[in-house]
Amino acid sequence: MKNILFLLLVCGVGFCVSLYVLKIAEAQELGPTIVAPSKTLSQPATRTMHFGTAIGSRGGQVAVPVEFDAFGDETAATFSVSFDPTALSSPVVTVGPGAPAGSSITTNMNDVNQGMIGMLIDSANTFAPSPPTSDFAIITFNVAPQAPLGASVLSFGDMPTQRSTSDLFGNTVPTAYVDGVVNIQRIYGDVSSRPNGDGQLLSADVIVERQFVVGTQTPDANEFIRADVAPLASHGDGVLTAGDTIQVRRYVAGLDPMDFVPGTFRALRPVFEPWKNVVDDLNSIWTQRVVSVVQSDTSPAGKVVLYVDMDSQGDEAAVAFTLGFDPKKLANPLVSLAPDASFETVLTTNTAKSDEGQLAILVDTTDALANGRLVTITFDVVGNTAGETTTVAFTDAITKDSTADAEGNLLPTRFISGAVTIPRHHRGFSR
Repeated sequence: MKNILFLLLVCGVGFCVSLYVLKIAEAQELGPTIVAPSKTLSQPATRTMHFGTAIGSRGGQVAVPVEFDAFGDETAATFSVSFDPTALSSPVVTVGPGAPAGSSITTNMNDVNQGMIGMLIDSANTFAPSPPTSDFAIITFNVAPQAPLGASVLSFGDMPTQRSTSDLFGNTVPTAYVDGVVNIQRIYGDVSSRPNGDGQLLSADVIVERQFVVGTQTPDANEFIRADVAPLASHGDGVLTAGDTIQVRRYVAGLDPMDFVPGTFRALRPVFEPWKNVVDDLNSIWTQRVVSVVQSDTSPAGKVVLYVDMDSQGDEAAVAFTLGFDPKKLANPLVSLAPDASFETVLTTNTAKSDEGQLAILVDTTDALANGRLVTITFDVVGNTAGETTTVAFTDAITKDSTADAEGNLLPTRFISGAVTIPRHHRGFSR
């Protein structure tokens, strides 16, 4: 009996050893055993796929990250994304920076006009375990020019591609899905092309802003909100001034980050209200910064030449003003920059109301404006007015008289009108 028990024991041990050797041989033949990383307390409780923050503007483009809170054993995922085709269109899908190395994306665009796209992302490598979240795909949409402002919903679904996530062995692993939104907003300073902008800040926005300031183009209510950008801290002050031109220039140059108009907006009350006028007048009384009208000592026959000069303080980057004059005595104003103006200095004028005796001028630059002459204005003399005196005055009839620094802040300035005497030897034209 003892001998039988001994033989059984030896055989049992031998069988176990044989199994062990067999397992070693299998491991050597198949390669090293792959073990999924164990979860830690820092990892998410569930695998979750969701959308990252996306803010776009009408007429522009918006990039939407598709993000994944992964365990670290996932290599492939399929899903569909639904969106509002009246607000978003022409989606382009690319591999995101958080995708596993060697990832590829296959898309199904058959139902894109109905607002649905399908996707497959797969790789021979696994996702990195979260945190951080992996932004494994980027969907870039065109935003419709008339897209409703606010949240445009993005949702995960199973049409045309069913949702699933797989590990390295092809096993389906559970995943939660969280829908998201694209926030469609307006961009401060995005005023071109009219009337909705194009979702970008380009040189064309500066050109249109200048035209708004001098009145050659008139913004509608929504355009005004995007054009009234200075001072930066309050996103406008209720009136378009030289400071707004400078601030749009700063946006376009990237000196200040892109900023979005909130979904709800309360229009600011104009800065030319009586209480604000009192503050401006008090500040302007003491300032040494002066813009004035000066008549030239000489002028061609039938002409009157005026200068607008500035006693500067060295920090002025833009000046805007309206000149009022008697159209029965002066006509056809021709405006030119001073000869010593820098190459970066830009002149914008509005002569559309010169028949009514109003002329708007804006001068702005990337550098500080030079002290002294800003512009030269040449008028035709009207009728037999030789020897008569007339006033050329600063008004707010088209653009508000204003001076701004390189950051778009308004500067206290005295604007001094001028008396013009038409030389006796001049004989003007008849209207």
